[in-house]
Amino acid sequence: MLKKFQGLKSLFPKYQMPNQLPNLTGLKLSRFRSAFVSSAIILGMLYGVRQLGGLQQLELLFFDQMMRSRPDKVADPRLLLVTITESDIKQYKWPLTDRLVAQTLSELNRHQPAAIAVDLNLQRNIPIEPERSELIAQLRRPNVIAAVSSGNNQNERIDPPVELPKEQVGLVDLPADPDGFMRRVLLFTNRASLSIQLLNAYLRADCPRDRPQRQDLVCQNLKPSFNSQKEYQLGEVTFPLLKSDSGAYQTINSGGYQILINTKSQKRGNR
Repeated sequence: MLKKFQGLKSLFPKYQMPNQLPNLTGLKLSRFRSAFVSSAIILGMLYGVRQLGGLQQLELLFFDQMMRSRPDKVADPRLLLVTITESDIKQYKWPLTDRLVAQTLSELNRHQPAAIAVDLNLQRNIPIEPERSELIAQLRRPNVIAAVSSGNNQNERIDPPVELPKEQVGLVDLPADPDGFMRRVLLFTNRASLSIQLLNAYLRADCPRDRPQRQDLVCQNLKPSFNSQKEYQLGEVTFPLLKSDSGAYQTINSGGYQILINTKSQKRGNR
């Protein structure tokens, strides 16, 4: 290539042609190495910041946006929420009496529900009879599950009624993320959660022993168990165990058996 430019000397006498052209291949390789090293350093720094939890909040915000952008599903018609409103508290005072709770449970059971979850503090320092006996009689029904909570302090603690077996008591604690939002749920710690106990009660009601002729999908496949990886499984559906570094998380306490909350609908269920 250098010979092609030799004839230009007569036209440009003051221009001194180089003896050889610069090594472009070596120049490109040098630039590539510099870019590679710079990229590796930046990626390493980002990885380190992420491992230390520096990007956790940003990733959680992206996760929230993705959850909100999903199509909204119809609320499950099998669920009924019975709530306590401000007007109820003004009318009946707080805490609600054992008799009032017992009457409410009796009315609900009149409609033959598969399962009832009672998310109330039903422990009493001084039981009042016969109201207490009326409530315990309703709570001992096999389809009723009572709530228990460790709470953040003694005032928030909910102890289960001592008269109930452990199969009718469920944990309602929800671990909070560093930003205060609830994105996780506890399925198990030293006891099963209220949702798991409610599920077990529902499956027992849907597959009663006195109706062996019913062999539908629920009775055949939806049997709670743990697989070889010690992950909770219901039929063919597995609930992946949430670890301290799962997904966007890097600095959470993943004690117990936790999973992400899968929000089905932003609409309220039947009330």
